[in-house]
Amino acid sequence: MLMQIKNIYKTKLMRTLYFIILKFFQMAFNDFTLLLCPINTGGHWEIAFAFPQTKKIIYINPLGERHSNIVKFIRGWRSLVYKRSMEGLDYGKGHQKWTISSVQHTLQNDSVNCGIFVMKV
Repeated sequence: MLMQIKNIYKTKLMRTLYFIILKFFQMAFNDFTLLLCPINTGGHWEIAFAFPQTKKIIYINPLGERHSNIVKFIRGWRSLVYKRSMEGLDYGKGHQKWTISSVQHTLQNDSVNCGIFVMKV
C-alpha cells in the first residue's frame, strides 16, 4: 500500500513539474527580466544568465570559459530563440542579436563540485 501511495505521488509530482515546464516554455522570454539557465553538459554543470530585454547573456563555466564552449552555447541559444519566434512565442527574428560574455569569477578547485558551484552563483 505504501508503495502505491509513493508511486501516485511521484506521478502527480511528475505531472505537476511537466505542467510548470510546459507553461514556462509557452511564455514569451521578453516577459522576464532574467532567465537563469543551469546547463548540464553530461557530467558537468555550467550556468548562463539571459537578459531577454537587452538580449545579453552572461555565461559561467566553473572550470573556466573556453571559446569553443561559448560558441556552442550561443549557437544553441540562438537556435532556440529562432524556433520560438517561428512558433510565435517570441516576437521578431532577433535571434542573431543576442550577445554573450563572461565575468571574472573564482574557479572550481576540484573535479566534482561544479553543481554546487553553479547553485552558489
